[in-house]
Amino acid sequence: MDFSERLKTIRKIKGLTQKELAEKVGVERATIAGYETNRSNPNFEILIKISKVLNISSDYLIGKDDHQGTKSYRVPIIKNSSIGPQQTMEYVVIEDSIDNNKYFAVRSDLNLDGIHGKKIIIFKSDLKPKNGDLIIFDEEDSGKIARYYREKNKTVLVFEDKTIKILDLVKIIAVAVEVRTQL
Repeated sequence: MDFSERLKTIRKIKGLTQKELAEKVGVERATIAGYETNRSNPNFEILIKISKVLNISSDYLIGKDDHQGTKSYRVPIIKNSSIGPQQTMEYVVIEDSIDNNKYFAVRSDLNLDGIHGKKIIIFKSDLKPKNGDLIIFDEEDSGKIARYYREKNKTVLVFEDKTIKILDLVKIIAVAVEVRTQL
């Protein structure tokens, strides 16, 4: 895949139009169209801006590095803790080779392991939790986040404030696979 194909593919994966990418990079839409149709190539400065906006290495964009071998997928960010149907307008990009429909993300201000600030937690719904995993579980039709432990046929949930719940049964919705801290 050459630069024009990679640019177009990644732009679409990120959910951006040519116009939106152009605005973020500081060029005209026609310039992005030219790059994507292989009529022109960006200078070094513009290449760096494009790679930063798309959150991808410039080496990958120009074909020097094929490290981006896995596919990228847009995963919905759930806006509230309700378990019911969601209206999703925001997405986060993840890389995985299979079943992107098993993923979702949640914005959180939880103090996780001493790390303060805004986070996006990416969950996968078909994983079985192991001791110490961060999970989201169903409690009265609301999603709650806690650390999961299993002891003597009981589920032990440890919350952000270090409170503990011991339960016989818990409906685990998904297991966290990644926590991204936002600046």
